[in-house]
Amino acid sequence: MRAAQKQSNIGSKPTPRSARTNNSAFMRSPRVFWFALALLLFGLFTFIAHRQPPRPDPFQPVQALSWDWWQYPLERNAFKRLPVITSNLNDVFALPNSEKVWAVGDEGMIVRFSGKKMQKSLMWS
Repeated sequence: MRAAQKQSNIGSKPTPRSARTNNSAFMRSPRVFWFALALLLFGLFTFIAHRQPPRPDPFQPVQALSWDWWQYPLERNAFKRLPVITSNLNDVFALPNSEKVWAVGDEGMIVRFSGKKMQKSLMWS
């Protein structure tokens, strides 16, 4: 039977090299493309994630899949980025029916709270 196949192959023209399909080269090409695309997307989304601003109110609870969940990064220790009062407080003054509070401390420290924002300044007397 092999002799019959060889005889039938002898009379046929050889197929050109470009017409042959090389399965291993064909399978590698899409893999390289998809790997390069995945690497590019990973780099792009990493860049975007590093440029995301933190949530304005770190104590606000996050609801899963809400707009804020997508817009701001997830923070595990958000309280650590808040300003810290390191000196002793001597007095605190608050205006009634207002969100304005002042606190004074050692070494000329004056802290002003207005709404949800805190401004810390040092005043020398």
